[in-house]
Order: sequence, then C-alpha cells, then structure tokens
Amino acid sequence: MRSAFSLDAIRAVLLAACVALVAGPAVGQQMLDAGRLAGRWQGYETVMGGATIGSEVIFFPNGTYQRLSVLGDLMAMQWGNWEVAQNWLHFYPTDYEPKTYLGRAMAPPPSETWIVDYFDGMRIHATIAGSSEVNFQRVQ
Repeated sequence: MRSAFSLDAIRAVLLAACVALVAGPAVGQQMLDAGRLAGRWQGYETVMGGATIGSEVIFFPNGTYQRLSVLGDLMAMQWGNWEVAQNWLHFYPTDYEPKTYLGRAMAPPPSETWIVDYFDGMRIHATIAGSSEVNFQRVQ
C-alpha cells in the first residue's frame, strides 16, 4: 500500500515544526532577561503525579538566589547561584536546609534548569526536564 504522503512532504512539515519551535518567544512574550529577574517571586511547581509544591524564590542581582519550598509538612530551603542562557534558567545550589528530617539525612538538592516558555517580567512559566511545570509571579 502506498502512502498518501511523500517523504519530501513529511520532511517539509517536520522542518516547519522545528523552525517554529526555535524561532523565538511567543507573541507578547519577552526574552528571558537576567536583569528583570531580580526580585521576589512566588508560585508553585506541579510535579509528575500531580503533587503541587509551593515555593518562593528571591533572585538577587549578583546572580545568587534563595528558594523556600513547601510540600505538606516539609519545608525546605536552598540557596546558591543562578544564570540565564537564552530561555533557560539554571540553578546551582550551594547549600540547603534541613540537613535531616524525621531523623533521616536529606540529600542535597541537584542543580536544576527551567526551560522558560513564557516570561513578561511579571510572570514566568517553565518546564523542568519535561516532567514538572513551574508557574511563578513577581511579588516584589
């Protein structure tokens, strides 16, 4: 049986899709700008499975951050360095608390990258490794 689509037509569609993905920010969106991130942001991360982690991040102009996250009765803090690379926001934790929880040692948080698909200076929407969704609003 012959396909109704030629290999060239399929390639053209795939190429157009790739160009659309890398062409730049969505209409109305501004490029992620390190200078406009400084400040206090509140929001949440929805992880695979549907759990929601409340969070507050303070981005300092010198490239450091503090992050407080809450899930149930666990409250965790981390701080470290951040940087912007195009529409990626990288976090490099240098310390964290608590070191123990309910008598068990806590592992240090890994570095994290938000792939930002929306930023307008007041809101950020991103994904983390394709498994979590991040939504934050500037509060200060």
